Amino acid sequence: MKIKFTLTLLFCWQVLYCAAQIGSFTAKKSLGNDMIAREAASMVSLNNKLYILGGYNTSGGPKDLTEYNPATGELKKLKNLGTGPSNPLREKTMFLVKGKLYNFSGYGTGVSIYDPGQDIWSVAHAQLVPGLIPDAGFVINDTIFITSQSSNNFYSYNIVSNTFTKRAALPGPTSRRGAVAFEINGKGYWGTGTNGGTDSCPQAGCFFNDFYEYDAVANLWTAKAPLPTGFKYGSGASVNGKGYAGLGEGYYDNYMPRNMQYWYEYNPTTNAWTKKQNLMNVSDATLASPYHIKQAAVASLGGDLYLFGGNRSALSTVYTDDLYKYNPASNTWTVVDSDLGKNRTSAVGFYSNGKIYAGGGNDSEPLRDFWQYDLSTDTWSPKSGFSSTYSERAAVEINGKGYTVGGYDATMPAGSTYNNYTDSLLEYNIAANQWTVKSPYPGGKRRSMVAVAYNGKLYAGAGVNANGHGNNKDFYEFNPASNAWKKLADFPTDFNLANEIKSFVVGDTAYLFNEIYSNWMVYKYAFATNTWTQKDIPDGMSIHQAFTFKGKGYAVYYTAFTYGIYGNLAEFSPATNTFKDILTFPFETVGQLVVPTDNSIYFGFGQYNFTQTGASRSNVWMELKFDADVSKQTGTYTSKSQNTDNTCGPFLGANVFQSLYDQEGKLFASLNTGNSSSTRSLCMEVNSLDPLQPYRTAVGKFGQLYNEKVMFFNRSLLIDGGVQGGGGRIFTTAAELTRFVQAFNTAHGTNKTLNDIRIISYFEHLKNDHDPLNNINSSEYYDVLTPTVHTYGADRYLEFFNTANESARGEIYITLSIDATPPAPTVTSQVILCQNHTATALTATGTSLKWYTSATSGTGSSTAPVPNTNTVGTTSYWVTQTKDNTESARAKIDVTVNPLPGALTGSNTWPSTMPHNVATTFAVNAQVGATSYTWTVPTGFVINAGQGTTSIQVTGSSPGASGEISVRAGNACGQGPALSKMITVGKATPTVTFNNVTRTYSPGAFTLAATSNSTGAITYTLVEELTTTYPGNITLSGTGNATVQVVKSGKVKVKATVAEDGAYVAGSKEMELTITKAAGTVTLSNLEQAYNGQPKPVSVTTNPAGLQATVKYDGSATVPSAVGTYAVTASILDDNYTGEGSGTLVIKNLTAAPDEVMLQSISLFPNPTTGRAMLDVKNGLVVQVSITDLAGRMVMSQTLVKGKMEVNLEGKAPGVYLVKVHSESRGTLTFKLYKQ
Repeated sequence: MKIKFTLTLLFCWQVLYCAAQIGSFTAKKSLGNDMIAREAASMVSLNNKLYILGGYNTSGGPKDLTEYNPATGELKKLKNLGTGPSNPLREKTMFLVKGKLYNFSGYGTGVSIYDPGQDIWSVAHAQLVPGLIPDAGFVINDTIFITSQSSNNFYSYNIVSNTFTKRAALPGPTSRRGAVAFEINGKGYWGTGTNGGTDSCPQAGCFFNDFYEYDAVANLWTAKAPLPTGFKYGSGASVNGKGYAGLGEGYYDNYMPRNMQYWYEYNPTTNAWTKKQNLMNVSDATLASPYHIKQAAVASLGGDLYLFGGNRSALSTVYTDDLYKYNPASNTWTVVDSDLGKNRTSAVGFYSNGKIYAGGGNDSEPLRDFWQYDLSTDTWSPKSGFSSTYSERAAVEINGKGYTVGGYDATMPAGSTYNNYTDSLLEYNIAANQWTVKSPYPGGKRRSMVAVAYNGKLYAGAGVNANGHGNNKDFYEFNPASNAWKKLADFPTDFNLANEIKSFVVGDTAYLFNEIYSNWMVYKYAFATNTWTQKDIPDGMSIHQAFTFKGKGYAVYYTAFTYGIYGNLAEFSPATNTFKDILTFPFETVGQLVVPTDNSIYFGFGQYNFTQTGASRSNVWMELKFDADVSKQTGTYTSKSQNTDNTCGPFLGANVFQSLYDQEGKLFASLNTGNSSSTRSLCMEVNSLDPLQPYRTAVGKFGQLYNEKVMFFNRSLLIDGGVQGGGGRIFTTAAELTRFVQAFNTAHGTNKTLNDIRIISYFEHLKNDHDPLNNINSSEYYDVLTPTVHTYGADRYLEFFNTANESARGEIYITLSIDATPPAPTVTSQVILCQNHTATALTATGTSLKWYTSATSGTGSSTAPVPNTNTVGTTSYWVTQTKDNTESARAKIDVTVNPLPGALTGSNTWPSTMPHNVATTFAVNAQVGATSYTWTVPTGFVINAGQGTTSIQVTGSSPGASGEISVRAGNACGQGPALSKMITVGKATPTVTFNNVTRTYSPGAFTLAATSNSTGAITYTLVEELTTTYPGNITLSGTGNATVQVVKSGKVKVKATVAEDGAYVAGSKEMELTITKAAGTVTLSNLEQAYNGQPKPVSVTTNPAGLQATVKYDGSATVPSAVGTYAVTASILDDNYTGEGSGTLVIKNLTAAPDEVMLQSISLFPNPTTGRAMLDVKNGLVVQVSITDLAGRMVMSQTLVKGKMEVNLEGKAPGVYLVKVHSESRGTLTFKLYKQ
């Protein structure tokens, strides 16, 4: 499907590195039928429906065709008139003939036909007859009769023969325009209008009232009764056998032109005109009223006449989209729809609690309606309308109520009973659906005022007053609670006739902006201090709208690229007084209503300047959201603007983003126009396939010098307009991108990731088949871009950049690829041939082989080469294989032509005799061209290693054996002459091994044995004593196994000699024989001795007995005598034994008698005792106390007693107990304690 959708242009002066949010627009349900007000439309009826075409308003001639059903009120937009003759006239020149609509276009451009059954226009006649500028006409049977406004020529057009025929000239002056015409009973009727040429025409006579009948059979005009009043641009039609005409522009008193409301009926039977009810049944009036209309379209339907559109004023252009019905039977007019399209500009609105309230404005005529838009249901419902027709009001919402202030009504002429400007303040109660007039603005009547809400109050001022001046400095605060205004500080300067002062509130400050394109400033109002400040802002922006959204200030402005067409949206930074561009609107924004809500911003209505319909008023209703979701839609989505004359949308500057969305505002892609300073436009089209469909694959050169196997994502992006030096983003869901990578890996057995994705672009877009193989520029010219994959919420986007010399123009695909080059064929890389032998063709394993004689150049041959063997040396060949039209790399084959090997050298290094059972090396010098070496040895010799090489190891197993060792060099061509030498195997050197070389001392003898691989006898010799302190400690005797007589420990060097036998020569080996000391034991006794003042040595006993030992007391050889405790060590001192013992010597003073001090210091009482006694120790003595019975059993003991000690014998048997008190310095005192 082809779906026309909206664009968003994102400005970012640093290309893709800006932090601006991406906004998306979604078309919401419009208010009404999108039918703009106009004059001079054409209207016919068919199948109980009205068809309205074209007309004229301030923006030119619309090309739209609309179907209206009076029974249902449904209005349907049909195919625009865009083929062949594309411009309808301002006159009513569309006719219904046999179910089809015929439109005569102006200035000789031809006839177009509309088929309602197929909703298509076609060209019937490419060009009218020269000089025919259609003005009015009628239909008789299958022929259309048309008058010309530039002459009195009259023509008929036959739809069957598609031919024009000139008829009898029109009566009256030589040219006439603005006439009315209709058909009654097969006759044509025509009249009224004004002079269309150069004939003299007095002012009073320039509006004709003459009337004529035309007989098509006789080709004759006949004058009929004139109308009561002359006029031009009136309306006329026939119904029920009678003609009706009227309205238009005529003269009143003083010959001033005025639109008319008169309506007349013509009776062809009586040839008489009768005045009928004026439009909307009003009485005659000479001053302008809403029902004085010219250039209205009229058509008959169901016995009634329908009147649409027109111009309400002869002095001030006021177009209308009203639809009226006239009933001839009752002679009454009724309103079918007072605002058929609901299109408007300068509307007013505000947001409250999930709903938008909007209305008013004008559609060339003032509108009083008011509506509620429900965001959750996307529906409109009517509310209580305004009581007056003022537009350009300012509005705010405060605490659930809406307030509008000021306004302007362009339809009220100056000097009339109404004033164009108003100072009214209206309050709208949402709950009650009621408007209430509040205290008027005290600064005077004006329009386009500034109005903001802050802390429950309204702040208003500026605007344009009744004198047309915009330099109003006053500023007021309105308190809804008291219905009172308060004067505030004036603006710091005049606004220099700036008609559009726009504002928003950020924090506690209001920001006001002058719309003047140059000398642009921001005015800051601090609510808290009631003060103003101002600051210059750079030229180049003209503020159109300003608003606050989520605490930030935004402005809709124009630049040199967009002025009067598409506005830009910018975010304001209060810190720097600068704006940051966010986006450019995909629709025209002049006179739009902007309503911020909680989560999005709504833009509606406004005025077109350049559109596909030429309409001047809009009913567009768009929602702007930031950070759009990623689109999952399939089909073809095209980014075309509303202007068919510029299919690539609005002109853009450098570094501008343009984004592509589906009809729900969800994102496909965004591109940047690049850094070119030239003005450019940019169109995009996305072709989105079902992501579950198989992916397109191809093999070819897609931007590389070699073939690739490429898989294409199921979505392409077509670009019409360069993005050289810019870049863009392509948005996908995470699941789509992951599935694409998995499909590629499954197909090719690879492990690609998202980071391996490439983007290619190519010039296919003119073919429009979305086939990346149809590159119309060159089969090998593709731009390759390497994107980076970024997370976008739960989804992804691929961001790519272009250098200044690259372009993404054309069609863009997301791809994955691998090198399609097949592997080189399988070959035998080394081929050996013999000189002058017959060779065969080389072979390789592969498909479609090509043979080369160079690694990089030359032309391949499909015939395998046959090597030349005449010359010795190496020749290289290369071979490739081809698959999928892709040739592999070249595999190399080296062909070597060898001669027979020559004689070998090197035997001069060979030994004549080799030892028995010892590996011996034999080697020769390498021979050029030899690939192997064959060695032979005689019986009794064994080749251990190296056979086939230039060096071998040989072992002779039989001593005395001899024979010739020889070698030949060989290759594939054969073997060369032998090189040989006689070799004899000699006796080997024996090995000798000892045992028992380390012994512990033990008196007596032991056997020392040596072993050998020789069978010769072994003898032993004492070489030298190594321990010189004990000479002569070992005696050797015996042959084979020696007897060693040990005298004492020590170390000697001993030599074992083996005699020669049949296989080994004599040999010997020396070794060290070590006799280590044996372990002895030491026992200490007499470790506790009584003090007597004499030395107290301990007793030492050794094992073996009688060994000498050294004794030390606390490390000293001196024997102690004093009372005390001493650490004692005793070490054996002997040649053959070693050992040590230790203990503690205690010398006690146990028998000393107590001295006098002790006798006086110790007492025991009571004695005898029944159980307890007290031992009293005086004079600071410290004693040791022990208590035993007479059997020596310890009863109690205590050391370090000082002072008193209780002796407790309770529970003990009666008898005598010994209490011994000992002092180291005072002796020992013993008491006998008697227990009763």
